[in-house]
Amino acid sequence: MRKLSKTWKWWLSSIASYSLLIVVATTMVLPFCWMIATSLKAPSADVMDMASLLPQPPTVLAQDDIEDYRGIYRDLLKSKASPSHDIYRRLWDGISENVRQTAERLAEKDPVREADRTNLRDALNQFITGEPVVDAEAIAGVQLGDEANQILKRPRSALTPQLSERLNRLLLESCFAGKLKRPGRFRWKNYQTAWVEANIARAFFNSTVVAISIVAGQLLTSSLAAFAFARLRFVGRDKIFLCYLATMMVPSAVTMIPVFILLRQLHWVNTYQALIFPSMFTAYGTFMLRQFFLSIPRELEEAAVIDGCSPLGIYWHVALPLSKPGLAALGLLSFMAEWKSFMWPLIVTHTQSMFTLPVALVQFQDRFGVQWTLLLAGSIIMIAPMLIVFVFGQRFFVAGVRLGAVKG
Repeated sequence: MRKLSKTWKWWLSSIASYSLLIVVATTMVLPFCWMIATSLKAPSADVMDMASLLPQPPTVLAQDDIEDYRGIYRDLLKSKASPSHDIYRRLWDGISENVRQTAERLAEKDPVREADRTNLRDALNQFITGEPVVDAEAIAGVQLGDEANQILKRPRSALTPQLSERLNRLLLESCFAGKLKRPGRFRWKNYQTAWVEANIARAFFNSTVVAISIVAGQLLTSSLAAFAFARLRFVGRDKIFLCYLATMMVPSAVTMIPVFILLRQLHWVNTYQALIFPSMFTAYGTFMLRQFFLSIPRELEEAAVIDGCSPLGIYWHVALPLSKPGLAALGLLSFMAEWKSFMWPLIVTHTQSMFTLPVALVQFQDRFGVQWTLLLAGSIIMIAPMLIVFVFGQRFFVAGVRLGAVKG
């Protein structure tokens, strides 16, 4: 009976532990899943609508949903003379005088201007968001698809605004077959638009150069300083190390202005040097690698000295190869911190060609407003490299943190 009770206690504790872990993991993953789903929605979608978390086919027309502007204008002009069915008449009566004049002008084979595209899109969207076309006379002669027929079978009282807009969109697609795109559920073009409009290609290159350069610099400077503090003997070594660690207590906001003034005197503002050099030295990295070097047996160092190795040779041939987990962990942490760094790049850069990814996304928001689908698409592009680096470097990170936490 006692054994049975212990077994039940073990099972209950295991179930409770795993349930808690699942809840925590779900809480952490859900926001990221929401970001991905929202980044694939149409620009006209309500991203705050909790009833439709997954992307839905859009009803309102986007600029690139119209494939043949001239063809639609000509169809509208023909419907003025001899409407084939009532939908064309409703369209012609509902459009503005400016759009009517444009239709007549384009009959003369004039070029389609940007304003003509915008006016036609607005006129068609006005039809979509208007009253639903459900009477039999209006849809006579229109070849409807299965989805439109299913909506038409519903009672008029059951037509929600979303369904009526969807029906009107389907009617337009049937009227202007081949001239309007059929919208898909997932709008992958958001990533292309964000890449181009936010100049993410250049910002991605800048972030890559800056992050890799800083990681390489931190690994070099931190490993050299850590080896000196761990293995070399000189007067005041421990006191200097404590003073060096004390710099971790100084907030970065305190040193921003003095460092910026120094960089301005060197004429480095808005250059890669300003983005890279101030971050190439880290007290945390020195402390972390020092713990690794202290864990290396002294016998290996003594054997290297007998073989004729200098202190620099011991550092290069003994200390570094045995500290690969620590170097990988430091490199991973440094890369993730510098890749998402925002404040310092914002201060020292002022041209679009020097912006890093976080700054480029903020500048895109300032220029084009809050377009959540595009902003989240750009955010996913920015997050993806960090996820890839962490997934492939996770085992080194875990091993490095575990080994660096103890001495000996």
